[in-house]
Amino acid sequence: SSHFGSRFDPILLPFAVGPLLHKLAMVMPRSKLLLVSLLSTCGASSVSASVTPTQAQSSLEANAFSLYPGYTGDLAVSGNVQVGQDGTGTQVLFFHLEGADPQCTSSADIAGVANACGIHVHAGLSCEDAGGHYYDNASVTEDPWKSVRYTTVDGNGTASDQNVQVITGWSLADVDGRTMVVHDVTGARVACALLHTGIQGSPLRV
Repeated sequence: SSHFGSRFDPILLPFAVGPLLHKLAMVMPRSKLLLVSLLSTCGASSVSASVTPTQAQSSLEANAFSLYPGYTGDLAVSGNVQVGQDGTGTQVLFFHLEGADPQCTSSADIAGVANACGIHVHAGLSCEDAGGHYYDNASVTEDPWKSVRYTTVDGNGTASDQNVQVITGWSLADVDGRTMVVHDVTGARVACALLHTGIQGSPLRV
């Protein structure tokens, strides 16, 4: 997981973790907002927490997934992806998906399968023209999205993760408006949503 210090940009990232009880501390120096999650093991069944941003700038969010244009399979992905910023060129992903590919388990043999079970920011500004993975190839020599994937935990295609750091060389402002694409176990594009700055209306459950 990432360590957010004083260089962390003004981003709000909600935390919600299964059978762990949260203690939340917030530090707010003028134009910056930092959410720190202090986790302690507990016997509770499932606890989640969320905070609604009050500042003009917040994390980017994609929560209106639709079928990727041309996809004719059975998967229907829904859920929420939030993207924050760490430093000057690193994005931090938090996501919870339903309806993703149930074959994308932790034991799936996807070595060498490009984009298999991927969840990636693409360069396009619309799902009809999503383009390739979004990163600054002038400063980042290798595609940082190749290793970014989701792992489903049940037959409903439920997948969650947090603090997934991706060094793209871009700022959060550069990523705003880009496409978030979900891939299946074969690497095919199955779902898409646009990333935009906005106030989260419902809890992100991870």
